[in-house]
Amino acid sequence: MTSLPADVSSLCSKSIHTLMYHITMMTNPAIVPRAMKSISHRSRQRHLDHHCLLVYPASMDMISASMPGGWGLRWGLGWGTLPQNQTPFRFLDLPAEIRNQIYSEVLCTANSRHEPSSESPPEYRFSLGILRANRQVYHEAKNIFLDNVFIKITIPWPEAISHIQNEGKVSTVATGKAAEACQDFYLHVAIDSAESPPLSQSFGDNVISAFSIITTLEDLNAFTQVWQFSNLEHVLALNPHLQLDLNVKDPRDPSRPVPKSVQERLLLPFGVIKDLYTLSFQSAKGLLPLDSAVIDALKKAQRTPGPIPSQCIERALALKDEGNRLVVAEKSYRAALKKYNDAFAAIHISVKGRDRTIHCTGYYVQTLHSGLYKGFDGHFARLIVRIQLVANIVHTYLKLEEWAEAYFWGKRSITLFWNSMSSNITDEGEIGGPGWDSFITETSTMAFRAHDEMGKIIYRTGLAARKVDQPYEARVLIQAAAKYLPREESVQKDFKALQQREAEIRGHPEMLFALPR
Repeated sequence: MTSLPADVSSLCSKSIHTLMYHITMMTNPAIVPRAMKSISHRSRQRHLDHHCLLVYPASMDMISASMPGGWGLRWGLGWGTLPQNQTPFRFLDLPAEIRNQIYSEVLCTANSRHEPSSESPPEYRFSLGILRANRQVYHEAKNIFLDNVFIKITIPWPEAISHIQNEGKVSTVATGKAAEACQDFYLHVAIDSAESPPLSQSFGDNVISAFSIITTLEDLNAFTQVWQFSNLEHVLALNPHLQLDLNVKDPRDPSRPVPKSVQERLLLPFGVIKDLYTLSFQSAKGLLPLDSAVIDALKKAQRTPGPIPSQCIERALALKDEGNRLVVAEKSYRAALKKYNDAFAAIHISVKGRDRTIHCTGYYVQTLHSGLYKGFDGHFARLIVRIQLVANIVHTYLKLEEWAEAYFWGKRSITLFWNSMSSNITDEGEIGGPGWDSFITETSTMAFRAHDEMGKIIYRTGLAARKVDQPYEARVLIQAAAKYLPREESVQKDFKALQQREAEIRGHPEMLFALPR
């Protein structure tokens, strides 16, 4: 590979890290390490002296660039002043490849996604201030910005937008008027009711809707998934009443065909959307010349029936058993956790960190006609599988010695189970609190399919409670587990040791402080 000219190499080697620092600190501080690492690697490939990259003593307030009219280019928090013996840094003197790498780091979707909290919908916050630098930077950066594949979704119901954002966790680039005006999209998804007039007669530049959002290709699967879940949840099914129109275009040049590989990534995720009233592909100039193989693959996927509840549960059980095998035979605990999470996904429960969201509850309210739980109510069968999975997950976290995770998931499931069994809706179900003894006495003698698994959750959570310095909860949980699992040797052994310890302490009044209360 040809080396850069000596004067450019010197400029880059002295200034590139400082430039990246100021640009990214103004736009998105989270991308600084990644950007610098990427630039350093590219610099080394071109024989630049990367050991000198941090030597340049630039102002911490700004980096200026020479522009027509003598304007300074502001990258920092204020207009700073260069030291007397320091010349301005000319950003546009950098090679185009390095400038493009900087634009990519600043404007890519991976570095612009923002999730305020688990309760708030995620969103993209692109650092578009860089586009205001000057005409040349604007055109260069915009071209890189449009490497992101944006998708416009238009729906005639405002509540659907909120559902997509909050329930589907679909990140948005823009909503409202900004989304309505946006034309820099690769795909326009227009959903309408089959019983109402079409949203518009055209999908050209004049398409305006009151309810649009802009998202990205990275979030398309999340969008089609939340749509799929909504259809399954609805008693009468939504899709037979909906028409879907897909418009694929290249935002840089709408007359240019979109590559087949991009068409596949844009269209095939809609294969999970079944039983639509109509599916069409349109553009401002009539039928868009999409690849026929891609359209055929999409239509075939849409014709293929999705799994029924009994099949979802059987799939989850198979994944659970595979996770158990990884724990016992291979001691591959991380891989086992992945299998357990996949099992949750098979029964329409999404897992992200400590957040679990249950979808399609109404879909499981039916009698199962096949599988292990044939004759069971689907909702109850799914609850059994959930309890089994949590018991295994807590066990796996104990194997990993991740006590806090084992304690969190075990306690969460116990509390949810208690609350579901309580007739008092204000009862928060604190372990060892009011009502705990009667709850354990009642449920430990109940005959239900996941009885022993619930006992294991209680016991394993007690073990985790010891490790996270919760001695009182550890005590009451092990006592409760002894009632649930009277023939489980390890549980009874721990319970007897606990009883012996309490007897010893009570026999010596001076040691009463050691007994957890």
